[in-house]
Amino acid sequence: MMVEGFTEAVTSSEIRLEIAPEGTKMKDTYSEIEIVDGVFVLRTIPYYFGTNVDYVATGVVDLL
Repeated sequence: MMVEGFTEAVTSSEIRLEIAPEGTKMKDTYSEIEIVDGVFVLRTIPYYFGTNVDYVATGVVDLL
């Protein structure tokens, strides 16, 4: 069910990692996720790149 929901929401089948400029406010402490125009976007800032990477997509169920 998760795979079906993900493929319906991410229509481009693209996952993008973005490094935002330092000082950008994140929705969560270390990173944020969103679906923009059918693209799954993972975003963080340089200071937190590599920090708590196992938590990066914990809110994916809420997006779907």
